[in-house]
Amino acid sequence: MNITQITIEEMVINITSYIEPSDNATLYCTLGKDWTEYNKDALRLVIKYEYLISGNLTEASASFDVPLPKKAELKIVSVNFVKTEPVNYLNITIENMPYSLWNLTIINVTINMNDGTNALEKQWSPGLIVLAPNQSYSLIFEVGKEDFTGVKINIVVTTSEGVEGTWSGTPS
Repeated sequence: MNITQITIEEMVINITSYIEPSDNATLYCTLGKDWTEYNKDALRLVIKYEYLISGNLTEASASFDVPLPKKAELKIVSVNFVKTEPVNYLNITIENMPYSLWNLTIINVTINMNDGTNALEKQWSPGLIVLAPNQSYSLIFEVGKEDFTGVKINIVVTTSEGVEGTWSGTPS
């Protein structure tokens, strides 16, 4: 089999590389820009090749989606229910993961019961809570008289950068 061309997004590489049918080959390609500059989750890789069947040269191609690493990830580390008077609250600890490339700006938290009822929501002005990579923060979320003892809930924390952290379970 003869590899004739490799395309990754806008980068086209014309090559000639012969590979025996039972062999493996590693080909290295350099992107035209840093992977962090792509505003997508994966890059499209297309390999064009030709091979002989009964003396006839046949052209074909194979396509693959190559996933890119996440640029940022927000994790909900823990959720604790605190029962007090006059108001109960949830202590939600969040973390911008150490490998994140961006600061994350928290703008919204939504809490739902597993059955989708009793949605509670809290919003913050952009810039009020900003987490650098490897930084954590404890959100104090007042829930009024709601009692979350033994109750399964779903939490979504949203950032202005479009990154979401989710958690499902029973608060400690």
